[in-house]
Amino acid sequence: MPLPVWFLDTGISEASAVLVWVRPIPAPGDAGPPPAAERRLVTAQHVLRTNDQTDGPYSANLLAWPPGISYQGFPPFELEVDRLLSPTDSTPLQGPEDFAFLKFKSATGADPSPLLSDEACKKGMGGLNICGYTTGSPLIDVHQGETVPAPHPAWTLLNHLKELSMGILSPGMGSPTRGTSGGGVFQEDRYAGVYRGAFGPQGQHCFIPIPHLRTWLRAHGYEFVDLSVTGQLGEIGKQLVSVAQQKTDPAVSALLAPRRHYLQLLSDTLLEFRTQKMLHDHLHYLQLPYATAAWAARAGLQDATNLNTYETAICGISGRMELTAKSITAIPQDAGNNLMLEQERARVWHTDIQNALKSASTTQDNYAGASKACDTIGSILRRQMSRINNNLVQNADMMDLTILADLLEQVGSMSTAPGRDDLLSGSKACSTVHTSLKESIDLHHRWQDLDNLLWEVERCLAADAYNEFLMRWQFMILSLNNLTPLAAGANRPGRITDYVNANQALIDSANRLKLPASFQLLARECRDQFMKVDNQLFALADHVASLRRPLQDLL
Repeated sequence: MPLPVWFLDTGISEASAVLVWVRPIPAPGDAGPPPAAERRLVTAQHVLRTNDQTDGPYSANLLAWPPGISYQGFPPFELEVDRLLSPTDSTPLQGPEDFAFLKFKSATGADPSPLLSDEACKKGMGGLNICGYTTGSPLIDVHQGETVPAPHPAWTLLNHLKELSMGILSPGMGSPTRGTSGGGVFQEDRYAGVYRGAFGPQGQHCFIPIPHLRTWLRAHGYEFVDLSVTGQLGEIGKQLVSVAQQKTDPAVSALLAPRRHYLQLLSDTLLEFRTQKMLHDHLHYLQLPYATAAWAARAGLQDATNLNTYETAICGISGRMELTAKSITAIPQDAGNNLMLEQERARVWHTDIQNALKSASTTQDNYAGASKACDTIGSILRRQMSRINNNLVQNADMMDLTILADLLEQVGSMSTAPGRDDLLSGSKACSTVHTSLKESIDLHHRWQDLDNLLWEVERCLAADAYNEFLMRWQFMILSLNNLTPLAAGANRPGRITDYVNANQALIDSANRLKLPASFQLLARECRDQFMKVDNQLFALADHVASLRRPLQDLL
């Protein structure tokens, strides 16, 4: 899943912001449920102010777009500065206070960022990624109108300044420039603080670390909450470990006994998903050099440039095949019948690709053999990726976390259970993640239905069955209109709407000659969006599959 870095238009400048959860700190001794968490965007204060961005009031014209959507086709979210949580704009900007919290004027269902712990945010911390909309809207133009933040990896926290309130970053990859300010500094996917810009004493890049933000929030009666999917899964894992440590307790053992079979089934499903995902990824990495080789073969290998491109790509496939073979061999022998069958299938397609590579050599008399080898490899990849893709969706659908929610709730309800509140919190997290997973699967099914209709419409166009095409076209439009939003608040991406309108205009004017080419643009855009939904589902399910290790400890 993409990092939750939003594109921000302040009316003064273009910048970046990161989505987080905050909530009021419960009053001491309050036995009731904790206050509701609310989403906020965190950005750099200086992007909101005039007078060289150091003085003057905050802008009142704040708009934001989430990552991964069409900038033109997506209505922006309106925001306002959270005056309670943000430093005042009545005084000149101070470096350690170069942050602000922004409130949404309408609801968003987007998933905020998981958070880095205070203990991890220390001098020498490496592997940092500065992420934001470098150059602003020109970056969106580079991505054909889509909001895709730019990553700048491999930075290091060199030192803290001003009592841990500001961090100096030593150079990594890339060059964060205007537009990146307000974005996030992340370690892996965890939010480590607000990126300011090159404002250090000697012009170094700097950021406001999350421990300083936590201290500020606490002083104003609020706290960060990690309700991201990865954060909640981490909490679930901790509570499963807690139950595992109590499983010799007769009362806990009695709760485990009738659930053990179902817990084992869930563990097997998680292992199967992880294994299928590994095979899927290997096929994907083979597909990339294959596509290059196939293009070069079609373009003509008599050309020296095409020949060099082809041979480089074939070498890439051969190198990847060695890694693939090792992963296939490494599938555990006690992994169950389904995975043993999958291992045998993988050995077969691996051997078939190896045999095709043997005929892929490019002597002067064997250009036709090279093209045939590409056709064979392409056919294997398409067939196996489609099959494994379906298996992954089925595995994800079988991940029933309600059994874990019930177990943690039952153990947490025992009056003698240590960490009772944490266990009950873990139970709620299970239910939340389960709901998110099922929503993602439902969205995937809807896009799959649309993709099936796209193939039917293409078939009708190829066969010149125009009346059937018109009927299928209407079904396709209904499927598009009923799609669950791709992102918070979106109806459907703007480019898809544009392509639909262009095709409808051709249909209305009976311009059948241009229709096939026009429809291909729509089909390609829809499939690009389907791939994003596909990747988001697999990323979420892969996070869920990380629960297998604590689950095995429990069993």
